[in-house]
Amino acid sequence: MNGNSISDTNIIKEAAQDANLRREEVYASKPVSFGRRLRRLFWHIFARQFMLLCVITSTLAGWVGRKKRPIGDEGCEIMLTGRFDSKNWILAHLVPLAESKECSHLWMVSTNIVPAIPKVEAIYPPKWLVKSIGATPSRLLTFLWAAMRKRPHIVGGFHIMPNGIAAVIAGRLAGARSIYFSVGGPLEVSDGGVHSEMSYFRKMETPDPLVEKRLLQVIFKFEMIITMGTRAVKYFHNKGIKANFHVISGGINTTRFRPVETIPFYDLVLTGRLVELKRIDVFLQAVKLVVDKIPEVKVLIAGDGKLLAELKQMAHDLDITSHVYFAGHQNNLENWLQKSKIFVLTSDS
Repeated sequence: MNGNSISDTNIIKEAAQDANLRREEVYASKPVSFGRRLRRLFWHIFARQFMLLCVITSTLAGWVGRKKRPIGDEGCEIMLTGRFDSKNWILAHLVPLAESKECSHLWMVSTNIVPAIPKVEAIYPPKWLVKSIGATPSRLLTFLWAAMRKRPHIVGGFHIMPNGIAAVIAGRLAGARSIYFSVGGPLEVSDGGVHSEMSYFRKMETPDPLVEKRLLQVIFKFEMIITMGTRAVKYFHNKGIKANFHVISGGINTTRFRPVETIPFYDLVLTGRLVELKRIDVFLQAVKLVVDKIPEVKVLIAGDGKLLAELKQMAHDLDITSHVYFAGHQNNLENWLQKSKIFVLTSDS
């Protein structure tokens, strides 16, 4: 790019202001119909009762469960579950665990295909069960059954709802240590998860301190919590959680992601799921500010999700369609990154 540089545009501050990130202001600015108030009330009651059931179940599991299996010199066996939307996500989280000398075997309970990884064994729920009750319930039931049958040393779930809660219950019943992978950060719990990706909690639309309290009561039962940054650790510490915390920020595979000598075609690249939490809307508004000052800027968005059509419409409304290319879901992200000058990541987590 010639002329002004992106660093001169002060886009972060301006885009944050234009995006109106404070959701409570959005809700307050719109009139709420009586029907919508009733729906909110229903989902608040549902979330409160569901979390009460989770607290009771996890407590009972601790009373009737097996004793913890000791970890010997041969290493530990780990069983995990999560939604895992893409192969890149699986590789980023499972490969480092499997390569650890302390890990002798790793089971992954999933409904999506788990790629071949040394020491990793995939467990899939029966197809008839998936058709009968759905992908997520069948996966969680299979996870519970497999934990009781194989008795790993450690069980873990990615995101507190529903995988983390399933992990703490399965761990207590099977005599395994439980790990909560807080990949979504404090938003998974704060205000009762109303800002998280859990659709049932998002439907509350307004914060619920009681739901947050009950989520924390479950999290208190984990032996270990793994976070992506220190913000989540501070949040949980302030809430009285005394689990063993480990901060594992994103690493870079320098064999796969390496610079090349070709001239990049795109100026900015963003990769991620096109969902509310990732705040691609903020990125598009930032791109608009850049385009106003640097008209020749070229932008790439690699990822797929339920907001794809909405974000394309937003790009059209901002008159930046000719500057932004939506590449869709991509497994070979390294090739796209090598074609770009600057990597951008927006997220509320």
